[in-house]
Amino acid sequence: MWEPASKLEKEVCQNNQYITSINEDSFEPNVFISGAEYNEIRQHELSIEEDICHAKDISGNRIVDIKYILKWATTIQYNHAKICSTGTLILKKEQRFGLVSKFTFQCNLCERQYKYATEDPTKPNSTIINGAVWGTVASGSTYGHIKELLSVMDVPVMSAKYFYKIECNLNDVWKDALWQELHTAGEEERLVAIEKGHVIENVPWITVYLDDGWNKRSYGHSYNTASGVAVIIGRATRKVLYVGIRNKYCSICARADNINSEPQAHIC
Repeated sequence: MWEPASKLEKEVCQNNQYITSINEDSFEPNVFISGAEYNEIRQHELSIEEDICHAKDISGNRIVDIKYILKWATTIQYNHAKICSTGTLILKKEQRFGLVSKFTFQCNLCERQYKYATEDPTKPNSTIINGAVWGTVASGSTYGHIKELLSVMDVPVMSAKYFYKIECNLNDVWKDALWQELHTAGEEERLVAIEKGHVIENVPWITVYLDDGWNKRSYGHSYNTASGVAVIIGRATRKVLYVGIRNKYCSICARADNINSEPQAHIC
C-alpha cells in the first residue's frame, strides 16, 4: 500500500482538499485535482518499456544476435536433458525490451524454467537497440521512419519515448567522440607546423580553410533558415579542426515565451 512521503502529500490525503498535481522532484503545483484523485493516481502501476507476450500471442520477426542465438538454441534442450531426461522444453512467454526479447522456456515435466535473450545480456550496451537508433539518426531519418520500416518487416517497434531516450544518450557519445577527433587533428597540425618551422615566439602557426553556410529555402518565396554551420579544416592534414552549429530558434523556448514563463531545463 502506498504511503504519502512528503508533508504536502500527507496534508492532501488527510484533508481530501483540492490542490494541484505534484511534481515528483520539487512538489510544485501544476493542475488542480482533489486529494482523493491524487491518492488514486499514485496507486496506479507505472508503465515501463517492457512488453510481455504469452506463447500463443508471439508472432512476427525479430532482430537477433545470430551467433549468440545459435549458441544457446543448439544446447538448451541437451543441457536440460542431463537433469530431466524425459521432459521437453516449451516456450512460455516473451518479454520485449525495445528491440531485444527475452524468451522463457519451461519443462513440461519438471517445470524448470530457462530464460534466454536475442542478444548477449552481458554486453554493456545493446548493439541492436543502439544500432537501430544510431542508424536512423545518422541517415537523416526519424522515429516515424524506423517505426514504419519495422512495421512493414513485422518486427515489434520500440516506443517513441524509449527511442528518444537512446537518442539523447547517443548525443553525448557523439559529442565526446567528435571533440576527441578535433583534438587529435589539432595535435597533428601542430606537429606538422613545428616540423616545417612555422613557429613564432614558441607558438606554432598553421594555415586553415574555413567555410560556413545555412540553407536557403523557397516555397513560392525565399527566406533564410534559422540554423547554420561553420567548419575549420587544417590545410596540412585536411582534417576538421572545429565544427560549430548554431540555431536561432528553439521550440521549447518559443513555447515558454508564448505563455510568458521560464522554459524547463533542456538542451537549447
